[in-house]
Amino acid sequence: TNLELQDALATIGFFYAPDPASQKVSTLGGNAGENSGGPRCLKYGVTTNHILGMEMIMPDGEVVRTGGAALDPPGYDLRGVVVGGEGTLGVVTEITVRILPLSESIITMLATYDSIADAARSVSDIISAGILPTTLEMMDAMIIKAVEDSYACGYPRDAAAVLIIEVGGPSAGLKEQAMRIQEICMQTNCRDIQEAKNNDERNRLWQGRRGAFGAVARLAPNYLVNDATVPRTKLPEALAKVAEITKNYNCEHGNVFHAGDGNLHPLLLFDSRDTDQLHRVEKAGWEIMEACVKLGGTIS
Repeated sequence: TNLELQDALATIGFFYAPDPASQKVSTLGGNAGENSGGPRCLKYGVTTNHILGMEMIMPDGEVVRTGGAALDPPGYDLRGVVVGGEGTLGVVTEITVRILPLSESIITMLATYDSIADAARSVSDIISAGILPTTLEMMDAMIIKAVEDSYACGYPRDAAAVLIIEVGGPSAGLKEQAMRIQEICMQTNCRDIQEAKNNDERNRLWQGRRGAFGAVARLAPNYLVNDATVPRTKLPEALAKVAEITKNYNCEHGNVFHAGDGNLHPLLLFDSRDTDQLHRVEKAGWEIMEACVKLGGTIS
């Protein structure tokens, strides 16, 4: 799994940047097939940016190697075609990955908001200030409640939204960068912002974010995951549109997503045994994707 690789690398002072929330169970082969991302994709990019080479079995049984240990090998980038190809071009049997040294220092913050629109504005303002955090994640009230009922991570139950913001790198200047982020958040009506005091607190915050999709099982038997990306400046408008559409179709929803790059994951809750609910959720999901595209975004 992705997590097994992360754990092995950590013992020698390195890490593999792609970190999907499903890393405990998702395989590296599956990550390659789907070109998976994760919270760190804001700063480091997704799987295709970190697979250097691979061995694959073609449909006729031929064994092919593409790429290699070099960061930018000569020739056609067949590796880039295969990553994200969902196994349609061949079966990947071996990959060569790019690894990076662990950050000298990490600061993890939890920012609390009484308005999801204010949280979205903080995201846009942080990036506009030229700051690129390692991660910048958002969860709304419904997801916060589900997570707290499952893991008790310390998220405020009365918040409309929270941001998990993490910066990492050399110790010199990192505290100043964190303080600048805190200033920006307070300027956009952040109610409170706290720093994780140690690794235990940091891991607890991330446990909630990584377990959010599983925690939603407490809220409904089924949920539809919509995956769309909008320009960061359009986040407040996109979130308002999601709320409007789900209200029109009388279905509940929660938001948990990679706010830093505008990658939304509205979760539409329903019971698949109810045909009417199923149809309403399908229609709402379709309209959400259309709305994101109209805002200048994409459907993934």
